[in-house]
Amino acid sequence: MAQLTNVWFIAAAWMLLAFIASVLSIRTGVSVALLEIAMGVIAGNVLRIHTTDWINFLATFGAGLLTFLAGAEIDPQSLRLHLRGPSSSASSLSWYRFSLPGASRIGWCAGPITGR
Repeated sequence: MAQLTNVWFIAAAWMLLAFIASVLSIRTGVSVALLEIAMGVIAGNVLRIHTTDWINFLATFGAGLLTFLAGAEIDPQSLRLHLRGPSSSASSLSWYRFSLPGASRIGWCAGPITGR
C-alpha cells in the first residue's frame, strides 16, 4: 500500500477512527481510551496510516491536557483523609525506595561537575 501524503486526508482518517472508537465504547461499555489505542494500532500497522508533525504536536498537547485534567479532579479532602490512614507508612516506604536511588544518581553525576 502506498504512503499517504495528504495531510488533510490523514487528519480526517484519524478523526474518523476516534469517532468510531467513541461510538464503539458507548455500545460495548469498554473504555474509550482502550478502543482508541486499539484503533491506533490497527490504523498504524494494518492500514499504514502514519502521523504527521502536526498530529504529533496535537497528541503531545492532548496528553498534557488530559494529565492536567486528571490532576484537577482529585478531591483534596479525600486525599488528606486517605494519606493519613494505615497505608501512609507503606506509601512513605515506597517513596523512599524510589527517591534514594535517584538521589544517589544525582550525586554521582554531580561529582565530576563539582570536582568531588
